[in-house]
Amino acid sequence: METQNHSTDPKSNNKGLLIGLGVFLIISLATNIYLWKQSAEKEIVYQTKVDSLYIVRDNLSADLSNTSTDLNKYKGITDSLDRVVEEGNSKIAAQEAKINELKRKANKSEGDRKALQEEVGKLNKLKEEYLERIDQLITENQVLKTQNQDLVGTVSTLNEEKSGLEKKVNAAAALRTEYIKATAYKKRLLTGKFTETSMASKATKLHVCFTVLENPLAQIGDKVAHVRIIAPDGKTTVGDRSKGSTTFKSLPNNDDVQATFNIPFNYKNQKQELCSDYEDEKHLFTDGNYKVEVYIDGILSSTSAFSLK
Repeated sequence: METQNHSTDPKSNNKGLLIGLGVFLIISLATNIYLWKQSAEKEIVYQTKVDSLYIVRDNLSADLSNTSTDLNKYKGITDSLDRVVEEGNSKIAAQEAKINELKRKANKSEGDRKALQEEVGKLNKLKEEYLERIDQLITENQVLKTQNQDLVGTVSTLNEEKSGLEKKVNAAAALRTEYIKATAYKKRLLTGKFTETSMASKATKLHVCFTVLENPLAQIGDKVAHVRIIAPDGKTTVGDRSKGSTTFKSLPNNDDVQATFNIPFNYKNQKQELCSDYEDEKHLFTDGNYKVEVYIDGILSSTSAFSLK
């Protein structure tokens, strides 16, 4: 019986070994790539949280600086206001100290960022509550009303000086107006309703009313009352042109004058009350004394004044 000897081929064994090594390297490379991607994604998420925390901390410095001065501008008006300002400053200072302590201890965690944001939200709410109380006190305060009356008295002197010019333009037939009243309003965030305010920073609307007087010598028919609201810096507050904010000719010199808004009306030789609004959603009103001028047929018929804190 013939015996067959099967010998192993060295080349075949080497080829199998190379294939095995190649498969192992491919699997190892794929695993390393997967782990690298996972690590990179975690690093991005981590860095985002760190950046977010730093942004919150950087913004806090400006917020705290502004908060500390918002209430102090209303000191010195009345004793009751001073007490409210001092009380508000005390509570705000305590909240600011709490925030500064959180800033000092804050690390890079998501929890620290949320904690800081929550405390800043409480600070802003506290500030708004005291500004609301101050606004109410100013609006109701007799001191501000007295200041407005003094302003009206000063403006009345200007009216007398202008009356000499008006006589040159058929003064007997000119329409006169009186009882100009300008009221500032703020818009409540929750209800959207308007309520009276004395704060320039809160005001978004001015409601202006006045009375056109009888004059048997005046011409009956369609007319336009041009209303100018002059800001504390002496510039005319420009209104919405769609509501008639235009330039008109004032007498006796035919000067071009900018109106804040116009009120068309039909004059029937009787007393008429005219009203209109000037709205400014951007909160651009500034502190100080404002003047209101009413022109009819190009003639300055009356002026008044009011102030915002």
